[in-house]
Amino acid sequence: GAAMIAAEQAITLTSLVAGAKRLYLVGESDAGALSQVLTVTIPAYVSSDSGGAKNPSGPSGPAVAPPGGDGLGQKFPDAAEISDWARPYIKELADAGILAGRANGTLDPKGIITRAEFTKMAVLGLKLTAGEAPKTFTDVSDGDWFKEFVDIASSTGIVQGVSETAFAPNRRITRQDLCTIVYRALQTLEIATPTPAGTPFTDEAQIAAYALDAVKALKEIGVISGRAHGQFDPRAYATREETAKILSGVMAYVKTA
Repeated sequence: GAAMIAAEQAITLTSLVAGAKRLYLVGESDAGALSQVLTVTIPAYVSSDSGGAKNPSGPSGPAVAPPGGDGLGQKFPDAAEISDWARPYIKELADAGILAGRANGTLDPKGIITRAEFTKMAVLGLKLTAGEAPKTFTDVSDGDWFKEFVDIASSTGIVQGVSETAFAPNRRITRQDLCTIVYRALQTLEIATPTPAGTPFTDEAQIAAYALDAVKALKEIGVISGRAHGQFDPRAYATREETAKILSGVMAYVKTA
């Protein structure tokens, strides 16, 4: 039989193989090649804003994707990093061409969404069309991949720039600003939202006045659910997978409105 590995021996992992509930770690020790398989149970981690569990990356080597065969692994090389709760929303948007990878082809699901990225997603996801003349921004030029979407969004008034002349396309977007853009889009589409009742989040006092109606409305229709302890965390930056969930929910609401 295989010799047992002493606890103090250093192990260098050379491969990770996905199992239904475990990672099977095969590698080498300081004493030579391992002939045994080490089994490590994967704990569940609760995600923010949506609930559900995700598989963490292994201690070495590539992250291990949960089973499911949703095809995201063929679209994005880092699909294993997507939280389980976010996978159906990301698949929906990716299949529809609304959510794409970044310049290096990765999805970067836990990365922060930028203003340009979300503007594109909102325009495509909500099928917005150009309104009046678009605003002119000094940091949005012909040839920029996001110009078409910024032009449409600014012409309808759902984005207004960070100043009279700057759009700041690569700036990270906060959760309250994301909600504000979505809420403006619903108003542009003349989609009514119910009047919010009560205080939706325990940190309501931290929500900016310009974003409060938007946050309350999206909570009322079930698009946002907040983070831990009943908080919305308005000034935190929105991740790409959180954004996919929110936009998917808004798209579904528009279809039934």
